Amino acid sequence: MQKASSPFVVLPQEVMDLPHPHEFFSDARRLEERLRQVVQGEIRFDEASRALYATDASNYRQVPIGLVVPRTIDDVIATVAACREFGAPVLSRGGGTSLAGQCCNVAVVLDFSKYLRNVTWLDPSRRLAHVEPGIVLDALRNEAEKHELTFAPDPATHSRCTLGGMIGNNSCGVHALMGGKTVDNIEELDILLYDGTRMTVGRTSEEELAAFCAIDTRNLSASVIPTSLAVSQATTSISFYPRTDSMWRVLS
Repeated sequence: MQKASSPFVVLPQEVMDLPHPHEFFSDARRLEERLRQVVQGEIRFDEASRALYATDASNYRQVPIGLVVPRTIDDVIATVAACREFGAPVLSRGGGTSLAGQCCNVAVVLDFSKYLRNVTWLDPSRRLAHVEPGIVLDALRNEAEKHELTFAPDPATHSRCTLGGMIGNNSCGVHALMGGKTVDNIEELDILLYDGTRMTVGRTSEEELAAFCAIDTRNLSASVIPTSLAVSQATTSISFYPRTDSMWRVLS
């Protein structure tokens, strides 16, 4: 009887001996030293920390160059500036709940969830809240529900996903059919580009977008087109929808 072939491919030894992509970045030690000089938050370039942040809720694995846990927005600005100086890519990480490897990359990972996780202000009359990107969705909703309000998008990971990650993924959830996706509930973003440009962006009509692009497409493309942003938002302004009994009756 012929032996069944294995479904697994055995790679040649020369392929197995190739360095991991993160090992191609030769300035890791110098970058770590610079970050420790300019950042007040936590700098982690040890193997254990990099292993912990090599994955999310998916099956993907990418060992990062290092990890920065910023305490302030100034830490974020300083981190991006240092990475730009050494040519290191940057990845903003939310709660690590993504299923398609969005939190995995050979880059310097920024984890906002430890310190930058606050509601700066909440205005029930305007149904707006200003939050930091590391805040967990349920923490925001708990504050809103004190005023019989809620944040409409509610993915299954609501107890641990962050608003920054939700914005990056444009998260939805069962109530998004009524209240819209995350993109439909954003009023304003404070963003930082890889080149150091910091700007505030908000709702833009098609006419306004066309007017911006008509001025000089080459210079404005990086600031107008969301997909070109190198670093995710630092703070967000979120709109709320009322949480009423009729909402739950309709959905049930």
